[in-house]
Amino acid sequence: MNLLLKAQKPMPKKIIICTHGFSKDVYKVGSHHYAHQLSKLGYEVLVISTPISIFHFINLFKSAFRKRFALKLSSSLKGIYKTDYLYKEFIPFSIFPYAIGKFINRNYTLKKQNNLIPIFHHQLQKHKFNSVDFLIVENPVFSFMANSIAYKKLFYRATDIYPEFSTERTSIFEKAIVQKADTVIVTSTALKNYLEKSRVGQSAIRVIENGVDSDFYLSEDPSELKRKELNDKLSEKSLQIVYVGAIDNRIDYEIIKQITSRFPNYNFHFFGTVSNSKFYSAIGNKTNCFFWGPIEYKFLPQVLKKCHVGLLPFIRNEINDSRSPMKLYEYGICGLTVIATRTIDLEKKNEPFVILCERSEFITALSNAELAEKPNKSQAIKKSKLHSWKSNSLLLIKIMEHA
Repeated sequence: MNLLLKAQKPMPKKIIICTHGFSKDVYKVGSHHYAHQLSKLGYEVLVISTPISIFHFINLFKSAFRKRFALKLSSSLKGIYKTDYLYKEFIPFSIFPYAIGKFINRNYTLKKQNNLIPIFHHQLQKHKFNSVDFLIVENPVFSFMANSIAYKKLFYRATDIYPEFSTERTSIFEKAIVQKADTVIVTSTALKNYLEKSRVGQSAIRVIENGVDSDFYLSEDPSELKRKELNDKLSEKSLQIVYVGAIDNRIDYEIIKQITSRFPNYNFHFFGTVSNSKFYSAIGNKTNCFFWGPIEYKFLPQVLKKCHVGLLPFIRNEINDSRSPMKLYEYGICGLTVIATRTIDLEKKNEPFVILCERSEFITALSNAELAEKPNKSQAIKKSKLHSWKSNSLLLIKIMEHA
């Protein structure tokens, strides 16, 4: 009888998550954290990342692009494969850039865009992901998936107000997925209010904010970063201030310029990829500014724990107001005081280790002599642990199972 019961053990439920980044990317987005945690909890998870195409080879002359592209291409050639984080991953290779359908024909985009990828259905069938329990779409250009595979429930996870979906021509992506979704999951109350106001669909909207992998950050055996110059700078007896993330049009470069000029004895460290040249003008040739380029996720705990202050210097606008910053609780779990632009989302969170500022107030906030002592360390760690990706995943499961 025991052998019979063991043989009848139910198959794990299957989940497909359609998202932006990939597992080996320098930025680990929320969907990959969910995939990892859901896999640990017994679900069989496949993450499908934004495809690459022959047109991406045009950017190979850019040195910052080459390494990332090489990683993505080598992963794409594997088809569906198992990552180091338990879940499976698929980076399709498309004939044309994935969003090209929106410039050709809307119906083609929504219903047949998967035809741009020769092995798409073959891979899903081969690995038995052509029928799943839950389909989660995070990147709206994957809206065609709602017509491509069998699923029991569909969820749209919105993380931003996407400026590229502001026109009537392109908003069809987001509208299509929202109208079909059983539930829309957003990362902030401000984003929930925006979607309700825009009336893109009638789906229920639930809020699950971005979190932190607390087990990873609090591990006593972190990966060692062997970069002597960086380690030497982080060891100097100076206030160590850090920004980690995309260096793009979300950043207020006037804030960067002001604080790096005002505090020549503080060390300012910047990690990420640059897509806005204003950054270089803001830091200039200052000897207290260090741009280290992208940093692998596994090295973040070692770096952040040697810093005192984490920066979130955003431009104040509707898009940033709606964001739940990925780095907030990653800074916090490492004991940092966070100095950030005052946004609707951060005001609502009202975290005790966060100092919210208008542009003109960043200098005053950084003048606090106690920052070097990490006055908020224990509180920051305690509060950040409450927002683990594990607890977020349990809430997500509850929503999925009862939608």
